[in-house]
Amino acid sequence: MSLNLTGEPITNVPIGELGGTLYDATSHSSYQHAGGLVYPQEQIANVAHILRQSLPQTKGRVVSADWRDAMVGGACGLLLGILLCAGFAVIAWGWSLRMLDVLSGGARWGGLLGILIGYSNPSISDRFRKYFPLINVIVSHNTEPLPPCASAERVICIAFHPHSLLLAFAVAPSDSNAAVVRLYDTAEQQIGPLTLVHPFQVDVRTVSWKPHAKDVLLVGCRGGVLAWHLSFFGVEQAACVFFQASQRVPVTSISWANQGRVMAAGSKQSTKIHLFDIARPSQHSLLKTFTNRHGVNQVQFLADADQCLMVVSSGVGELQLWDLTSNAYSLIPLRAPALQLSPLFTKAHDASRTVAMTYVVQFEAEEGIALVRVKRAGSHRAAEVHLLAAVSTSRIDPLKVGGLVQQMQVSNGRVFLKVRSGHIIVLKMAATESCTSALCVGSFPVSDDLVMATCPSFPRGSLLAYVTDQQRLRFLPCYHCDSAEA
Repeated sequence: MSLNLTGEPITNVPIGELGGTLYDATSHSSYQHAGGLVYPQEQIANVAHILRQSLPQTKGRVVSADWRDAMVGGACGLLLGILLCAGFAVIAWGWSLRMLDVLSGGARWGGLLGILIGYSNPSISDRFRKYFPLINVIVSHNTEPLPPCASAERVICIAFHPHSLLLAFAVAPSDSNAAVVRLYDTAEQQIGPLTLVHPFQVDVRTVSWKPHAKDVLLVGCRGGVLAWHLSFFGVEQAACVFFQASQRVPVTSISWANQGRVMAAGSKQSTKIHLFDIARPSQHSLLKTFTNRHGVNQVQFLADADQCLMVVSSGVGELQLWDLTSNAYSLIPLRAPALQLSPLFTKAHDASRTVAMTYVVQFEAEEGIALVRVKRAGSHRAAEVHLLAAVSTSRIDPLKVGGLVQQMQVSNGRVFLKVRSGHIIVLKMAATESCTSALCVGSFPVSDDLVMATCPSFPRGSLLAYVTDQQRLRFLPCYHCDSAEA
């Protein structure tokens, strides 16, 4: 299937879509008269060097569990070193001056030894964690729209809350890979006062909200996943727990089982896939570790089966379906290496107990996308992937819209494609048992350095949020006039 993508895109910033038509600022009045809402733009990161004042005063403290255990171990080692050296000095020399020298040296080496033991030995760390529970808390009340920073910032990733219009985004300075996480309230049109900072938030690649929860945010970073428990009532505060995955590699994909308790984490730089039960203490939360044949582009639980995990491998045209109960998997070939699969809609069980899930496939190096249907009957061994349609985004004219699909977001029948020509293409797609349709709603120009996310709880259709290279947050609401497509 080849769509007509060669028409001229709208040149202004779009303000929304109504019934298959894109509106820009020139048609502002007609768009609002038809019931469309215009979302304001927001600057959510500093793009220039700002040194007006120091950071706002922080209440509370940020102490990781391992460093806390190291300090406890260091204190114990310090005390032990003093006692041993004091006894040795009294027995051997009896000289007060010599005893002070020995005490000083023993205290230093004992404290250092205790810190190293407490930080490097997991069993000791777990023992201290049991008897010295300490949550990691930071509260930062920003009096300005953006906190001051010493260098320009960039937004790495964004994610909508599953039940509200709250948007979480990770920000890192241009000269560092240590990120902070902030919140933007779309309804209130302002950045929240809470800033999440932790020494483990390095090489952040993804953020994800826990389903069926109002205040649990996960940050995929180097070596694992940092889970923040937020508080939006009274004094804003946050506590965090770290779930360790593959060391020295960043977590790039997070997926939740339907009940919202089991979490899967994978990385493009590792073949390991980790499953966590976040209701357990962090040191006992690891359920299983699977080894994939290649790096992992995406992990995703099937929307209709918590025991079935879909793994998109990096660099090869294959899809793996893992049965978590039997630890077995099946390989499903794809026509090209895929980058991600996003569900278009879910079909319930029919009389034969077969389940059909329709997914939109983004490929690693293909000018286009594909619509596939994954069918299974009771277990993953009966799973089959059927190609429904292939949509090409090739450019007939080099100056027109199209090219390699660089990013993709899918929400309630709308597919948003960031293509190499520097445009976002909006597609309206539908699939039934008998037919498949794809319609190009329109396209508009954007910057190359782009971050996108869709809101899963938008009540009247689809809502796309994207951050430009100027770190400006923009919204594109798509109102579905036909109830059948929503």
